[in-house]
Amino acid sequence: MKRKARKATRPVSAEDESPDWLEAKPSVHYQRYTKASLDELVADLERGIKDLPVWKDYVRRFGLRKTRQLFGTAF
Repeated sequence: MKRKARKATRPVSAEDESPDWLEAKPSVHYQRYTKASLDELVADLERGIKDLPVWKDYVRRFGLRKTRQLFGTAF
């Protein structure tokens, strides 16, 4: 089977303008999460999905601890 050759991209010249979004700095400052903020995030996620039928079914079948592991809410 033959492979298709990739086309070379043209180099960007100084006169080409790049879009504003490419040069703009992000408006959100990223920071590391603390253990407390991660715990709060997980609790909010669990509150949001605890009324879903699949959550209730999994808790009934596997127990709360295993369900949290399966859904990724146990850290």
